[in-house]
Amino acid sequence: MITQKTGSIRSQRLASHGLVGAHPATPAEVVARLGAVQAQDFGMARWAVGIRLPGTTEHQVADALAKGDILRTHVLRPTWHLVAREDARWMLAVSAERIRSAIRHSDKRRCIDEADHVRVQGLLAEALRGGNHLTGKQIASVLEAEGIETGEYRLYLFLLRAETDALIVSGAPLGNTHTYALLDERAPKTDDLPFGELVCRLVRTYLRGHGPATVQDFSWWSGLTVGEATKGFSALDDEFESFDAGNHSYCQVGGGEGVGERARVQQAHLLPAFDEYIIAYRNRDAVVPAAHAGKVFTKNGIFRPTILVNGKVVGIWRSPLGPGRKAEFDFFASPSKNIAAQVSKAATRREAYYGVTAD
Repeated sequence: MITQKTGSIRSQRLASHGLVGAHPATPAEVVARLGAVQAQDFGMARWAVGIRLPGTTEHQVADALAKGDILRTHVLRPTWHLVAREDARWMLAVSAERIRSAIRHSDKRRCIDEADHVRVQGLLAEALRGGNHLTGKQIASVLEAEGIETGEYRLYLFLLRAETDALIVSGAPLGNTHTYALLDERAPKTDDLPFGELVCRLVRTYLRGHGPATVQDFSWWSGLTVGEATKGFSALDDEFESFDAGNHSYCQVGGGEGVGERARVQQAHLLPAFDEYIIAYRNRDAVVPAAHAGKVFTKNGIFRPTILVNGKVVGIWRSPLGPGRKAEFDFFASPSKNIAAQVSKAATRREAYYGVTAD
């Protein structure tokens, strides 16, 4: 067991996340590398892909979503995530029962029973068959025409359950509006695997795209219990390197330290809200200064867009005039000329992604 400093953890994570060093070739490869990209803010999630693929544009990311190379659904923790087409089914399998369990109380409060879900899913299968992609409002109209109430959160619960039952997934977006399609028409069927094998696969995926990280970090990201996470790490112990930093024990893929050192560069990034580089860890001390954590993420789970310099958050940013417009910066401390220049380059990269030159 070796000991490392937080600066080394940051440099290695920058490389794991694809923010520096070698980059994937396509938007789908970016998502596959990370495993899952939190995506309740759809525009920010698309930028989370774009920032990891220099030279790409918003149109290219949107095209990958329209074609189904990238899918948007509820996996892991019960919130929206982007996943690669080939990963959708097994990630659903590892997290579906936990998500179903989490929503049972909400079902009961709204008098939704198993027969209701069966009926709704039959209607969904019929309405979406043949490549028909419908918005939530359009689906609500279909259900209400059959006498099924969709108000007061009921539509969300019906759709969430249909996702976790591997019936539906994202369709081609209608502008910025999410649509639904049949999973069988968007993602290949795969062999069923035992739960333990799925957990091991998820551990590998997580550490490849997020390492170094702790068991507790993985438990938070995956939605699995610490016990389940620990079993997954233990089963793959010979595949990883371990080290201590502070009071925490970290794991990384083999050769991670060398990769991190080679990737150490002086560079700034304008990370989107809810970016995996920050949200995917239980402990964020290595990248978020404790004195400013409340500005970066709130107690009720809102994660703001951040200014990252050399792997550390140095401020937050916003774009009040909308996507593609110039970002406004709120630094935690007055930046040096060098840091200001780096951030300016990061802002230019973001504007190029949107293909819009701000006034």
